[in-house]
Amino acid sequence: MRPRERGTRQSATESDDRVRSTVSNPEVITALPALSALDLQKTEGVTDISIFKDLPKLNYIYSKKGQFPEEQLAPFEKKAVVQ
Repeated sequence: MRPRERGTRQSATESDDRVRSTVSNPEVITALPALSALDLQKTEGVTDISIFKDLPKLNYIYSKKGQFPEEQLAPFEKKAVVQ
């Protein structure tokens, strides 16, 4: 990616590339009891969201369509927002 000139806007592609992230140890997230929302739409490295089911304050878990199997989403019921 080339540097932007001052005062220019980012394209959607440049912006999207910068917000992607890779999680190497998703189990660490389970140690955040106050976590209320988890957005995994642009995240790699999380293959099983069932590890998050016991987070006491988790109200929303966002994912892309097809990112996780229905068996993993079902326990979250309305907390699972698939876009």
